[in-house]
Amino acid sequence: MANEQNKRVSVPSRTSLVPKNTVLGLAKVYSTKDEKGNFLKTFFGLPFLSPNEVDDCFTDDLMSTMPADCTAINDFVDYVFLNYINNDSAMFPPEIWAEFSSSISRTTNACESFHAKLNGMFYRSHPNIYQLIEALNEVQTSSYTKMNCTAVRNLKRAKQFLPQNLKL
Repeated sequence: MANEQNKRVSVPSRTSLVPKNTVLGLAKVYSTKDEKGNFLKTFFGLPFLSPNEVDDCFTDDLMSTMPADCTAINDFVDYVFLNYINNDSAMFPPEIWAEFSSSISRTTNACESFHAKLNGMFYRSHPNIYQLIEALNEVQTSSYTKMNCTAVRNLKRAKQFLPQNLKL
């Protein structure tokens, strides 16, 4: 469990790469919707690959779409390669931070996760009581639906393994 928590801390997330973007003057470029901004945004998908695919994706896919006319982007790509991608000399190799999974949690704390989900349901910081009740009803309905789907799936699996003369 401690290994998993350390793994999540060292993921090259937006917050760990943004300071390098700022030093290189790429913060404004990152927020644009042009070719250069979109290229920089693609880096934040790397943690969702398996560790053995990161190097290939970086060299084959990302490098082939890199804008050629920006030295700051070139410096950023070199920085990412040397510190996060290169298995021989990287300070944080992909085995530490890359995790192919459809269930990667943004937080390991269930309370923080619920709070973030609930906050995302409101358009302002102090909703009225009726908006809160409506949001809680949505959460409850979603939870019941997930529990019922899981129960039905488990029941179907149990029926597969029972002898034909027994019925549930």
